[in-house]
Amino acid sequence: MVNEVNKIIYNALTSGEEVLLPDIGTLYTVRRAAEYTSKRTIAPPRITVEFSSSRPGVSLIDLISRTAGIGTDAAADIYERWRDKTLSDSTLSIAGIGTLRGKSFAADEAFLSTLNPAGTAPVRAVGRRSSNGALWCTAALLLTVCIGAAAWYMLSYRQAPHDSRTIQEPQPKRLAASSIEQRHALPAENTAPEKSARTTDKAVSPDAEPATVKEPQAAPAVTDAARSVAPDNIEPDATVRFRVIIGSYSTRENAERAIAAASRTQPDLQYEIRPLGRLHAVAAFGSATRDRCEEFVRSHRRDFPQAWIHPVNR
Repeated sequence: MVNEVNKIIYNALTSGEEVLLPDIGTLYTVRRAAEYTSKRTIAPPRITVEFSSSRPGVSLIDLISRTAGIGTDAAADIYERWRDKTLSDSTLSIAGIGTLRGKSFAADEAFLSTLNPAGTAPVRAVGRRSSNGALWCTAALLLTVCIGAAAWYMLSYRQAPHDSRTIQEPQPKRLAASSIEQRHALPAENTAPEKSARTTDKAVSPDAEPATVKEPQAAPAVTDAARSVAPDNIEPDATVRFRVIIGSYSTRENAERAIAAASRTQPDLQYEIRPLGRLHAVAAFGSATRDRCEEFVRSHRRDFPQAWIHPVNR
Protein backbone atom coordinates (compact mmCIF):
# COMPACT_ATOMS: atom_id res chain seq x y z
CA MET A 1 0.00 0.00 0.00
CA VAL A 2 2.86 2.40 0.85
CA ASN A 3 4.57 1.79 -2.49
CA GLU A 4 1.34 2.45 -4.39
CA VAL A 5 0.83 5.81 -2.65
CA ASN A 6 4.49 6.69 -3.26
CA LYS A 7 3.95 5.92 -6.95
CA ILE A 8 0.97 8.28 -7.05
CA ILE A 9 3.09 11.08 -5.56
CA TYR A 10 5.91 10.23 -7.99
CA ASN A 11 3.65 10.49 -11.07
CA ALA A 12 2.02 13.70 -9.85
CA LEU A 13 5.34 15.48 -9.28
CA THR A 14 6.84 14.36 -12.60
CA SER A 15 3.76 15.69 -14.39
CA GLY A 16 4.13 19.09 -12.70
CA GLU A 17 1.29 18.81 -10.18
CA GLU A 18 1.50 20.24 -6.68
CA VAL A 19 0.73 17.49 -4.14
CA LEU A 20 -0.94 18.57 -0.89
CA LEU A 21 -0.28 16.23 2.01
CA PRO A 22 -3.11 16.95 4.50
CA ASP A 23 -1.91 18.17 7.90
CA ILE A 24 1.69 18.26 6.57
CA GLY A 25 2.18 20.60 3.59
CA THR A 26 2.63 20.72 -0.18
CA LEU A 27 5.33 19.23 -2.39
CA TYR A 28 5.83 20.97 -5.72
CA THR A 29 8.43 21.29 -8.50
CA VAL A 30 10.30 24.49 -9.38
CA ARG A 31 12.27 25.25 -12.55
CA ARG A 32 15.61 26.89 -11.75
CA ALA A 33 17.57 28.92 -14.30
CA ALA A 34 21.28 28.41 -14.90
CA GLU A 35 23.48 30.19 -12.37
CA TYR A 36 27.12 30.55 -11.46
CA THR A 37 28.19 28.41 -8.54
CA SER A 38 31.68 29.93 -8.66
CA LYS A 39 33.76 32.04 -11.01
CA ARG A 40 34.54 29.02 -13.19
CA THR A 41 31.51 26.71 -12.83
CA ILE A 42 27.86 27.07 -13.86
CA ALA A 43 24.90 25.04 -12.62
CA PRO A 44 22.70 24.18 -15.64
CA PRO A 45 18.91 24.78 -15.72
CA ARG A 46 17.20 22.21 -13.55
CA ILE A 47 13.95 21.17 -11.85
CA THR A 48 13.94 20.85 -8.07
CA VAL A 49 11.34 19.70 -5.53
CA GLU A 50 10.43 22.07 -2.70
CA PHE A 51 8.09 22.02 0.30
CA SER A 52 5.66 24.63 1.62
CA SER A 53 3.42 24.38 4.65
CA SER A 54 0.93 26.97 3.30
CA ARG A 55 0.94 26.49 -0.46
CA PRO A 56 -2.29 25.09 -1.99
CA GLY A 57 -2.27 22.02 -4.19
CA VAL A 58 -4.09 18.85 -5.21
CA SER A 59 -4.89 16.78 -2.14
CA LEU A 60 -3.21 13.40 -2.00
CA ILE A 61 -6.55 11.97 -0.84
CA ASP A 62 -8.16 13.14 -4.08
CA LEU A 63 -5.27 11.69 -6.10
CA ILE A 64 -5.67 8.32 -4.34
CA SER A 65 -9.43 8.39 -4.91
CA ARG A 66 -9.00 9.28 -8.59
CA THR A 67 -6.24 6.77 -9.28
CA ALA A 68 -7.75 3.81 -7.41
CA GLY A 69 -11.37 4.60 -8.32
CA ILE A 70 -12.56 4.54 -4.72
CA GLY A 71 -14.51 6.91 -2.51
CA THR A 72 -13.09 9.82 -0.54
CA ASP A 73 -13.52 8.11 2.83
CA ALA A 74 -11.65 5.02 1.72
CA ALA A 75 -8.93 7.18 0.18
CA ALA A 76 -8.63 9.15 3.42
CA ASP A 77 -8.23 5.92 5.39
CA ILE A 78 -5.44 4.81 3.02
CA TYR A 79 -3.72 8.18 3.43
CA GLU A 80 -3.87 7.96 7.23
CA ARG A 81 -2.28 4.49 7.21
CA TRP A 82 0.38 5.64 4.71
CA ARG A 83 1.24 8.66 6.84
CA ASP A 84 1.52 6.54 10.01
CA LYS A 85 4.03 4.25 8.28
CA THR A 86 6.14 6.97 6.61
CA LEU A 87 6.14 9.71 9.29
CA SER A 88 8.37 9.23 12.30
CA ASP A 89 9.80 11.87 14.67
CA SER A 90 8.87 14.80 12.37
CA THR A 91 10.61 13.03 9.46
CA LEU A 92 8.60 11.94 6.44
CA SER A 93 10.40 9.41 4.25
CA ILE A 94 8.96 8.86 0.76
CA ALA A 95 10.86 6.05 -0.94
CA GLY A 96 12.08 6.94 -4.42
CA ILE A 97 11.26 10.65 -3.97
CA GLY A 98 12.95 12.18 -0.93
CA THR A 99 12.86 12.94 2.78
CA LEU A 100 11.07 15.76 4.62
CA ARG A 101 12.66 16.87 7.90
CA GLY A 102 10.68 19.63 9.55
CA LYS A 103 10.11 22.07 6.69
CA SER A 104 13.16 21.09 4.63
CA PHE A 105 12.74 18.56 1.81
CA ALA A 106 15.71 16.76 0.26
CA ALA A 107 14.96 14.94 -2.99
CA ASP A 108 16.65 11.67 -3.86
CA GLU A 109 19.33 11.87 -6.56
CA ALA A 110 17.55 9.22 -8.61
CA PHE A 111 14.34 11.27 -8.60
CA LEU A 112 16.23 14.43 -9.58
CA SER A 113 17.81 12.51 -12.45
CA THR A 114 14.31 11.62 -13.65
CA LEU A 115 13.23 15.27 -13.51
CA ASN A 116 16.48 16.41 -15.17
CA PRO A 117 17.50 13.93 -17.88
CA ALA A 118 20.31 16.23 -19.03
CA GLY A 119 21.88 16.15 -15.57
CA THR A 120 22.42 18.72 -12.84
CA ALA A 121 26.19 18.56 -12.40
CA PRO A 122 27.92 21.97 -12.68
CA VAL A 123 29.88 22.57 -15.87
CA ARG A 124 33.06 24.53 -16.37
CA ALA A 125 32.55 28.06 -17.70
CA VAL A 126 34.52 29.03 -20.77
CA GLY A 127 36.36 32.23 -19.88
CA ARG A 128 36.76 35.09 -22.27
CA ARG A 129 40.04 35.42 -24.05
CA SER A 130 42.01 38.50 -23.26
CA SER A 131 41.55 41.25 -25.83
CA ASN A 132 44.94 42.86 -25.09
CA GLY A 133 46.43 41.40 -28.26
CA ALA A 134 43.77 42.93 -30.47
CA LEU A 135 44.14 46.24 -28.63
CA TRP A 136 47.89 46.33 -29.22
CA CYS A 137 47.46 45.44 -32.90
CA THR A 138 44.95 48.27 -33.35
CA ALA A 139 47.25 50.76 -31.63
CA ALA A 140 50.22 49.68 -33.79
CA LEU A 141 48.14 50.04 -36.95
CA LEU A 142 47.00 53.55 -35.99
CA LEU A 143 50.58 54.56 -35.17
CA THR A 144 51.81 53.27 -38.55
CA VAL A 145 49.10 55.21 -40.38
CA CYS A 146 49.93 58.40 -38.49
CA ILE A 147 53.66 58.06 -39.22
CA GLY A 148 52.97 57.39 -42.91
CA ALA A 149 50.67 60.41 -43.18
CA ALA A 150 53.23 62.68 -41.51
CA ALA A 151 56.04 61.46 -43.79
CA TRP A 152 53.92 62.00 -46.90
CA TYR A 153 53.01 65.52 -45.80
CA MET A 154 56.64 66.47 -45.11
CA LEU A 155 57.79 65.07 -48.46
CA SER A 156 55.09 66.94 -50.36
CA TYR A 157 55.88 70.17 -48.52
CA ARG A 158 59.56 69.97 -49.43
CA GLN A 159 58.93 69.32 -53.15
CA ALA A 160 56.36 72.11 -53.60
CA PRO A 161 57.63 75.62 -54.82
CA HIS A 162 57.69 78.36 -52.22
CA ASP A 163 58.15 81.50 -54.44
CA SER A 164 55.51 83.93 -53.26
CA ARG A 165 55.61 85.84 -56.60
CA THR A 166 54.21 82.87 -58.54
CA ILE A 167 51.42 82.13 -56.10
CA GLN A 168 48.06 83.50 -57.22
CA GLU A 169 45.04 83.84 -55.05
CA PRO A 170 42.08 81.73 -56.17
CA GLN A 171 39.23 83.50 -57.94
CA PRO A 172 36.08 81.83 -56.69
CA LYS A 173 33.73 84.06 -58.70
CA ARG A 174 35.34 83.27 -62.08
CA LEU A 175 35.48 79.58 -61.31
CA ALA A 176 31.82 79.60 -60.40
CA ALA A 177 30.85 81.46 -63.56
CA SER A 178 32.84 79.18 -65.83
CA SER A 179 31.38 76.12 -64.17
CA ILE A 180 27.86 77.54 -64.62
CA GLU A 181 28.54 78.26 -68.32
CA GLN A 182 29.83 74.74 -68.81
CA ARG A 183 26.78 73.22 -67.17
CA HIS A 184 24.34 75.26 -69.30
CA ALA A 185 26.22 75.00 -72.61
CA LEU A 186 24.60 72.87 -75.30
CA PRO A 187 26.45 69.82 -76.64
CA ALA A 188 28.57 70.24 -79.77
CA GLU A 189 26.28 68.14 -81.93
CA ASN A 190 23.30 70.37 -81.05
CA THR A 191 25.08 73.69 -81.87
CA ALA A 192 26.53 72.54 -85.18
CA PRO A 193 23.19 72.49 -87.04
CA GLU A 194 22.55 76.16 -86.08
CA LYS A 195 25.77 77.33 -87.79
CA SER A 196 25.06 75.27 -90.93
CA ALA A 197 21.53 76.63 -91.08
CA ARG A 198 22.74 80.24 -90.99
CA THR A 199 25.26 79.56 -93.75
CA THR A 200 22.60 77.89 -95.88
CA ASP A 201 20.25 80.89 -95.53
CA LYS A 202 22.89 83.17 -97.05
CA ALA A 203 24.02 80.83 -99.84
CA VAL A 204 20.87 79.23 -101.25
CA SER A 205 18.30 80.93 -103.44
CA PRO A 206 14.97 82.24 -102.18
CA ASP A 207 13.14 79.31 -103.88
CA ALA A 208 15.00 76.76 -101.86
CA GLU A 209 13.39 75.35 -98.73
CA PRO A 210 14.79 76.86 -95.60
CA ALA A 211 16.99 74.57 -93.63
CA THR A 212 15.58 73.45 -90.35
CA VAL A 213 17.45 72.97 -87.19
CA LYS A 214 16.69 69.72 -85.40
CA GLU A 215 15.98 70.39 -81.81
CA PRO A 216 17.74 68.09 -79.42
CA GLN A 217 15.49 65.32 -78.31
CA ALA A 218 14.83 65.35 -74.61
CA ALA A 219 15.64 62.26 -72.70
CA PRO A 220 12.57 60.16 -71.98
CA ALA A 221 11.02 61.10 -68.67
CA VAL A 222 11.22 58.60 -65.93
CA THR A 223 7.71 57.59 -64.92
CA ASP A 224 6.56 57.41 -61.34
CA ALA A 225 6.09 53.69 -61.73
CA ALA A 226 9.76 53.32 -62.63
CA ARG A 227 10.84 55.41 -59.66
CA SER A 228 8.78 53.55 -57.09
CA VAL A 229 9.78 50.15 -55.88
CA ALA A 230 7.18 47.82 -54.43
CA PRO A 231 7.75 47.43 -50.69
CA ASP A 232 8.84 44.04 -49.51
CA ASN A 233 5.80 43.13 -47.42
CA ILE A 234 6.43 39.39 -47.38
CA GLU A 235 7.25 38.54 -43.79
CA PRO A 236 9.36 35.49 -43.08
CA ASP A 237 7.69 32.43 -41.55
CA ALA A 238 7.63 32.63 -37.77
CA THR A 239 9.53 29.82 -36.06
CA VAL A 240 8.36 28.42 -32.74
CA ARG A 241 10.94 29.21 -30.06
CA PHE A 242 8.74 28.77 -26.97
CA ARG A 243 5.96 26.32 -26.10
CA VAL A 244 3.41 26.29 -23.29
CA ILE A 245 3.53 22.90 -21.52
CA ILE A 246 0.37 21.97 -19.60
CA GLY A 247 1.66 18.64 -18.32
CA SER A 248 4.39 16.00 -18.74
CA TYR A 249 3.82 12.25 -18.35
CA SER A 250 5.90 9.13 -18.12
CA THR A 251 3.97 7.33 -20.91
CA ARG A 252 2.44 8.48 -24.16
CA GLU A 253 -0.89 6.91 -23.21
CA ASN A 254 -1.11 9.17 -20.15
CA ALA A 255 -0.30 12.17 -22.33
CA GLU A 256 -3.05 11.22 -24.80
CA ARG A 257 -5.54 10.88 -21.93
CA ALA A 258 -4.51 14.33 -20.71
CA ILE A 259 -5.14 15.76 -24.18
CA ALA A 260 -8.59 14.14 -24.24
CA ALA A 261 -9.41 15.68 -20.86
CA ALA A 262 -8.13 19.10 -21.90
CA SER A 263 -10.09 18.97 -25.16
CA ARG A 264 -13.33 18.70 -23.17
CA THR A 265 -12.68 22.09 -21.52
CA GLN A 266 -10.80 23.78 -24.37
CA PRO A 267 -11.91 22.10 -27.62
CA ASP A 268 -10.70 24.98 -29.82
CA LEU A 269 -7.03 24.47 -28.97
CA GLN A 270 -4.68 22.18 -30.83
CA TYR A 271 -2.54 19.99 -28.61
CA GLU A 272 0.64 18.11 -29.43
CA ILE A 273 2.89 15.68 -27.61
CA ARG A 274 6.56 16.74 -27.47
CA PRO A 275 9.48 14.71 -26.08
CA LEU A 276 10.91 16.19 -22.88
CA GLY A 277 13.79 13.99 -21.85
CA ARG A 278 12.20 10.69 -20.83
CA LEU A 279 8.79 12.30 -20.42
CA HIS A 280 6.01 13.09 -22.86
CA ALA A 281 5.07 16.75 -22.59
CA VAL A 282 1.69 18.08 -23.78
CA ALA A 283 2.01 21.48 -25.49
CA ALA A 284 -1.07 23.66 -25.94
CA PHE A 285 0.52 26.70 -27.53
CA GLY A 286 3.69 27.73 -29.37
CA SER A 287 5.09 31.08 -30.44
CA ALA A 288 8.28 32.82 -31.56
CA THR A 289 8.18 35.16 -28.54
CA ARG A 290 7.97 34.51 -24.81
CA ASP A 291 5.52 37.42 -24.36
CA ARG A 292 2.78 35.68 -26.37
CA CYS A 293 3.31 32.48 -24.40
CA GLU A 294 3.04 34.37 -21.11
CA GLU A 295 -0.17 36.00 -22.34
CA PHE A 296 -1.57 32.53 -23.19
CA VAL A 297 -0.66 31.23 -19.70
CA ARG A 298 -2.40 34.19 -18.03
CA SER A 299 -5.55 33.89 -20.14
CA HIS A 300 -5.83 30.11 -19.54
CA ARG A 301 -4.75 30.01 -15.89
CA ARG A 302 -8.13 28.62 -14.80
CA ASP A 303 -8.04 25.69 -17.25
CA PHE A 304 -4.28 25.02 -17.04
CA PRO A 305 -3.04 26.13 -13.58
CA GLN A 306 0.18 24.12 -13.94
CA ALA A 307 1.14 25.51 -17.39
CA TRP A 308 4.74 26.65 -17.83
CA ILE A 309 6.85 27.95 -20.72
CA HIS A 310 9.51 25.73 -22.26
CA PRO A 311 12.19 27.27 -24.54
CA VAL A 312 12.78 25.23 -27.70
CA ASN A 313 16.38 24.16 -28.17
CA ARG A 314 17.71 24.90 -31.69
